[in-house]
Amino acid sequence: MATLATRDLAGVSGLNARRPLIWLGDISYAFYMIQFPVMVIITRLFIGGRRYSIGGWAMWATVTLMASILAAAAIYHGIDKPIMNRFAGRSARERRHSAIATPSHPPISARTKP
Repeated sequence: MATLATRDLAGVSGLNARRPLIWLGDISYAFYMIQFPVMVIITRLFIGGRRYSIGGWAMWATVTLMASILAAAAIYHGIDKPIMNRFAGRSARERRHSAIATPSHPPISARTKP
């Protein structure tokens, strides 16, 4: 983790700079908050004392993971992001315009040493 963070701060693009992983990072706190309630609900409604093979448990684990990711994305995009935008001080339109006009990071070639 420290190596990835150091590479990121140094401007070296890697696996953690890919769009899906950035999105997972964005929803990670909502995922952390919602995954246990989702697991309990799915366990009580569908599993509750039944016996499953390893394949059945893998299927329910996958269902729980997908439901948690969907719920976390809904919380992030429907609650967290609007609240963050509201209290950030600038409108989303202003932030978008300034991000386009002035990139927050210099190009990678300018940050790397030969």
